[in-house]
Amino acid sequence: EYDFLQIDQGETVMLSLGDSMIVRLYNYPDKGVFDKNTNMRLYQHTCLVSINNFYKLLYFDITKIRIRYRTKKRTIELSAAQQEALKNSIRCVAEALDLLPLRP
Repeated sequence: EYDFLQIDQGETVMLSLGDSMIVRLYNYPDKGVFDKNTNMRLYQHTCLVSINNFYKLLYFDITKIRIRYRTKKRTIELSAAQQEALKNSIRCVAEALDLLPLRP
């Protein structure tokens, strides 16, 4: 458990969009729960997105995800299939929130 990289609370997750724009997400980690199957604590993180940035995520492809851990930084390049899957999940959230389709 101690070998895993830890992420602090704050703007530690960044998304690089197809138009070279960077969107910073506010990371909010939880306290973790003990999982008896793995004999380790499981942690989930929630990233908060402002409504302005949410609309950017709807219309631009997310090409990279950058995570700032406590001891290092890691950039993950997304494949075309991953980009499309991520965009579809963002559209699904937008439809559930009644933000799509856009109405004048």
